Amino acid sequence: MATYFFDSSALVKRYHPEVGTADVNRLFGEQHSRHFIARLAVVEVQSALVRKVREGLISLTAFDVVRQHFLDEITQRRLQVVRMTDLHYGTAERLIRQYGPQPGQPRLRTLCSAEVRNSFRSPNSWSRLCNGGSSS
Repeated sequence: MATYFFDSSALVKRYHPEVGTADVNRLFGEQHSRHFIARLAVVEVQSALVRKVREGLISLTAFDVVRQHFLDEITQRRLQVVRMTDLHYGTAERLIRQYGPQPGQPRLRTLCSAEVRNSFRSPNSWSRLCNGGSSS
């Protein structure tokens, strides 16, 4: 069973089409896969969607629809919210030190690195999620 941890920038792609949306949706479509997000992502995703309203990219009505879809996926446990502990943050710091300075390694975002050890075995595996579909 595949297990994925999404940071907010990758997760927003599920609710608003942009580069990387197909990759995120493909991962959600994998049979028996599990999808985790940090508690902070619940707030960050809604904030990112509201920003799209302010920028004129989506209407307020569309915001209400996609926000409800997001919250429904949490309620239905399609997205499982995890509490970040000191252990997670310590792991994040270690992974940033280990992979961050290496040339050619995908960019590792802070909260993504906190869960990556539980979700993926190599930096190449997490790059498409933690970086929102980009390996830059």
